[in-house]
Amino acid sequence: MEISKFYEKLNKIEGNIYVIEEKAELTGGVYDAQLQHDNINTSTLSVYTGPKLTGERIQTYVLSTPSLAPWKKVIRVYADVPTVYISYEAEGDTVEADDVNQLQDEMVRTQEAVNEEINRAVESEQNIAEDLVEEVARAKKAEQAVAGNLSAEISRAKGAEQELSGNLTAEITRAKAAEKINDDNLTAETTRAKAAENTLTENLSAEKTRAIAAEESIRGTIQSNKPNWDDKYTRNEVDNKFAALENAIDWKETVNSYADIAGAYPNPQDGWTVNVKDTDYTYRYNGTVWVVISANAIPKATQSVDGLLAKEDKAAYDDANSKKHTHGNKATIDKVTETLLIQWNEAYGKRHEHENKGILDTITQALIDNWYSAFVHISDAVKHITATERTNWNDADSKKHSHSNKTILDGITSALITNWNAAYTHISDAVKHITAEERTAWNRVSDKVDTVPGKGLSTNDFTSAEKNKLAGIAPGAEVNVQADWNVTDTTLDSFIKNKPTTLPASDVSPWAKASTKPGYAWSEISGKPTSFSPAAHTHTKSQITDMSTKVSEFENDVGYVTAAEVGPGYTHPNSGVTAGTYRSVTVNAQGHVTVGTNPTTLAGYGITDAAAKTHNHDSAYMKKTGLTWDDLKGV
Repeated sequence: MEISKFYEKLNKIEGNIYVIEEKAELTGGVYDAQLQHDNINTSTLSVYTGPKLTGERIQTYVLSTPSLAPWKKVIRVYADVPTVYISYEAEGDTVEADDVNQLQDEMVRTQEAVNEEINRAVESEQNIAEDLVEEVARAKKAEQAVAGNLSAEISRAKGAEQELSGNLTAEITRAKAAEKINDDNLTAETTRAKAAENTLTENLSAEKTRAIAAEESIRGTIQSNKPNWDDKYTRNEVDNKFAALENAIDWKETVNSYADIAGAYPNPQDGWTVNVKDTDYTYRYNGTVWVVISANAIPKATQSVDGLLAKEDKAAYDDANSKKHTHGNKATIDKVTETLLIQWNEAYGKRHEHENKGILDTITQALIDNWYSAFVHISDAVKHITATERTNWNDADSKKHSHSNKTILDGITSALITNWNAAYTHISDAVKHITAEERTAWNRVSDKVDTVPGKGLSTNDFTSAEKNKLAGIAPGAEVNVQADWNVTDTTLDSFIKNKPTTLPASDVSPWAKASTKPGYAWSEISGKPTSFSPAAHTHTKSQITDMSTKVSEFENDVGYVTAAEVGPGYTHPNSGVTAGTYRSVTVNAQGHVTVGTNPTTLAGYGITDAAAKTHNHDSAYMKKTGLTWDDLKGV
């Protein structure tokens, strides 16, 4: 429901003057509304862009008086600003039937809204009561179903507990037997591992003795062959050897294996060299066979020939490989680590140690389904109300029929509204009522003279003789104008029209000299024109022989400025403002823009009392909710 706005009325007290300032918001550069208070002194009215007669004064406004309410004033302001402040002095407000009718209309509208709200609240209460009864019945039925399901679930859970207890006993027996087997296997494996460790220790000691002897043998061999090794190639000799080898090598594309060489190169030539991928050996054809020439082509050792390994080491490794033991579950045993054994022991020590194991064992899928159904029920936002809804409904219930002036509202009848409307129609009648200006003008007139249709009044009084004299003067007649035979300018008053070109001869007929000439019929006149221009007619510019062709030949009207008065080299002065579009401009007395700005804040427009973006609606503003009849001022 839209809240109507009433302005506080001012009492009319003899000699008391109120100073009023209204804030007006312009739409599209126009503000058109009735002033808030009556009986204003129009000479004190002023409009400014800022409060308390600050900012720029606005002169572009019009005041008018409603014919049916001469004590009121309507103002229409034209300005390119968002807000103006209208200040004036007033003697006080005139309270007429129109104000009472307006108040009564709002009271009726409020009562209708109250009645609608009462009906809506009663209907809502009935619906809530019906829904509550239905919900109570449904809840009881659901509780019975839950109770039945709970009994069934208890019986099922007890049976499941007995079954789990039996399974647990069997599992304990099986686990203990498996643990004993594992303990026996672990004891046997420990005995076997210790024997194998002794064997490896003995073999390692023998291998150490053999290795020391082999090292001594190698030292002897090195010592005996050192003289021959000292007889080595020099750097230049080695470079020459490599150069000769490089010149004799013809590298071919690599093959996958040695067997692929013959297929890839069936007709090799001396010096062809090929690398084999699978062994990474390099072979060179010497004219007869392919010979290994790479440094990594050392042969593998045997128990009788040294190679990549000494023959003694090869024999020891072969012996150790032949004595290695195997397990049917070796892959499983190899995965057993010290960390895994610790974790198994820890898990075994913590088996079935839950403090609420008895409760957890009773939880079943059916019980979970029942809990989920109960959760869905309590989560239903339609069947249940929120704390806010409960608060709002309780607030509405507590406020029903709580108007402090309910007895006054109940006393408003259709007959009373009809009387108020009749009073409003009466005070709105522009014919029956006069304006203040009309009353003032009529009070000034004491002795009125009735006007005659077609005649006006003046300050000049004429006698009948003077009026007859004026009536006898021809239009355009002038006083004491003397004719001049020699004047040829037809525009002068002294010009004589229709002068004869020759004077009559002395022997003219007497009738020609007589003062009264004979008359002639139209048919007796010869050489007369056949057509005549109408009394009111126009001429084109080409038909006027003395038409002026220069502006300088015309006479200027009052207020026009000539080029001589302006002066040479005149240009419009530059105001200093860059051309563009501005939201706010300053204009000097000559109408020139001197400053142009584009404010982005209300302060830029001179607005200092606007509400902030974040503000509350306390007692200084219209209440957002909980508005009561007493909050409406003027009621």
